[in-house]
Amino acid sequence: MKQYIKIFISIAILALIFYKIDTKETIAMIAQINLSTILLLFAISLIKFISQAFNWGLCLNIVKHHNYEPVNWKIILKTHIIGLILRLVVLGGLGAFGKIFFINRDKKITTYSILIEKFFIIWIICFFAVWAVIYAPFVSKLDIINSIGFLPLAFIISILPLFLPKFLKKTSVGYVKDSYIKTLPLLITSQIVFIVLTFVQYYVLLKYFVDFYFSFIDVAILVSFILVTNVIPITYSGLGLRESASVWLLPMIGVSPEIAVGTSLIIFFFNAVVPALPGLFFIIKKKGTH
Repeated sequence: MKQYIKIFISIAILALIFYKIDTKETIAMIAQINLSTILLLFAISLIKFISQAFNWGLCLNIVKHHNYEPVNWKIILKTHIIGLILRLVVLGGLGAFGKIFFINRDKKITTYSILIEKFFIIWIICFFAVWAVIYAPFVSKLDIINSIGFLPLAFIISILPLFLPKFLKKTSVGYVKDSYIKTLPLLITSQIVFIVLTFVQYYVLLKYFVDFYFSFIDVAILVSFILVTNVIPITYSGLGLRESASVWLLPMIGVSPEIAVGTSLIIFFFNAVVPALPGLFFIIKKKGTH
């Protein structure tokens, strides 16, 4: 029932957004993107895909057992792609957990790996958002005092990964704390790469659609806030909330609501839909074996 409610909320929010903007202008804007921009966005999405597949591989190989062999790159890539498609077709944020059925390993071990992966995906979004709140006034010359009030929260969020092992206590499947500590710098780096490349995607598209000046930092700050909608589980794949945030925030740098919505939908397509499509092959193949 909750799944259908989320679909309804997403449709309702999108319908309200398109009611308030010039839908024809948004569609025309999307249709005018040239091939070079499409290829650039695809290339960036590919790098993001690789960084997240690498991150998934790290998470898989953190949780170990005495008779456990490291997962090879073919399984890592396959299950990562399957996870992407499951996130689209399974609502409620539970799609990623479907990966456990496509990897021949103890389900409890894989569940711990997925939890670590999800933690870092959410953590990096919160990390950039809270520091964007602090840094934004120095760019826009707003109330710096109120911004600095977020410093304690920023500090707490920044060090959260160091305390994750305390929540993932040693279990019967043999959680290894040392492997997490050794892997932590790579986990953080892969997530930073992913988020920064998302900033680049927004910047490239907005620069393509408008001809006035705004800086990359301006875009990075606003997109940091937009991405927070990805961790609010009340709509389907963040649809509706993300577009609403874009309509509210991107006009701060002069971007029209039509361009804001169009940009958000295009990036969703390249980041969520395109990388997930190969997952259909593996799911169909899996069903065909039964």
